[in-house]
Amino acid sequence: GDQQGAVFTAKQPVHLAVYNSQLQHYPDKNCLIPAPSKDKPRIINASNSSFLLDLPLSRPLLQCNGITLPTPTYLLHYGIVLDNSRENCTHGLQCSVVEAQENIFHLQGLQPFTSYVIQTAVKNLYGGFEDQLGEAVIGLTLCGTPVAVTDVSPSV
Repeated sequence: GDQQGAVFTAKQPVHLAVYNSQLQHYPDKNCLIPAPSKDKPRIINASNSSFLLDLPLSRPLLQCNGITLPTPTYLLHYGIVLDNSRENCTHGLQCSVVEAQENIFHLQGLQPFTSYVIQTAVKNLYGGFEDQLGEAVIGLTLCGTPVAVTDVSPSV
């Protein structure tokens, strides 16, 4: 058959496990798929146009010995909350979505002194629950610096 190889160096002993149908069976897919996101993100810091967020860590559907969860992709859903409504990204609110690979994320380009609802979902190469959003957090961006007046029109 075909022979494949890889060359690398390591400073310490490395344990490799090769998975394919001939050498070793793949682990249960549930060990590789992240469970639906349930927790809400935490706002670490707010500015007039951004939030620094700590996203909930992902967990596998099934905890399996010796198997670590592949790198997750966090789907960060956010939208402007109007008039203290109870709407969120799963109920009635039009939300934007950005993807992040790390659980600390800097959400930028927001409007000053505005309330935002933020929710997350998680997926990876093997699957996930992109449409099952976790609990919502509401954050308020700080006041912005006033900008110079550019158009003055006198009225009589």
